[in-house]
Amino acid sequence: MPAARGLGLSFYFCHAAHVAEVAEVSVDENRKLTVHKVTVVADVGPIVNMSGALNQVRGAVIDGLSTMVGHKITMENGIIEQTNLHQYPVLRIGAAPKIEVHFIQSDNEPTGLGEPGLPLLAPAVANAIFAGIGKRVRKMPLVDEGFTVEQLLVASKHRLTFFNKRGNTFFGILGVTAGSLCIGFEFKRFSQGRIHASV
Repeated sequence: MPAARGLGLSFYFCHAAHVAEVAEVSVDENRKLTVHKVTVVADVGPIVNMSGALNQVRGAVIDGLSTMVGHKITMENGIIEQTNLHQYPVLRIGAAPKIEVHFIQSDNEPTGLGEPGLPLLAPAVANAIFAGIGKRVRKMPLVDEGFTVEQLLVASKHRLTFFNKRGNTFFGILGVTAGSLCIGFEFKRFSQGRIHASV
């Protein structure tokens, strides 16, 4: 391994699933962190829908990296300060690391993949940071620990205007990750039934 580059391993058992992840990470002299690759091996019993299983795991890695790097909820006077994805950034697909997924087709009872791939990402990356530069990471998000992260992109500033005949206010997040689409949007009601959407 080159200097300031390391591999980190984590293992997890949850929802009758055995999952291991290895993260390959580098950190430069300015503490800019790059996650180059994440390798996942999972035993969730027989795989019925391989495409769906792969996307569940890839999406979990992307969500886990977003959470570790920059997700933070703060409150002031009992009110959550983050109102949309420009303040709670989600990793964009184009910036995602290479994700390699392997399944062990065992005789164990089949189980779900909605959760088991996510919790391992943070300890795998933290162990890789330690292997690369000798620093233990004990808190999240990483931006609060002085790291900057190449892959963390702020939400786009596109603005869309919709008209809603009923004048309702909506908020929603569409999170179809892992090779598809990840969009956050917030509808705010304006006067005269005009709806403003931040995407």
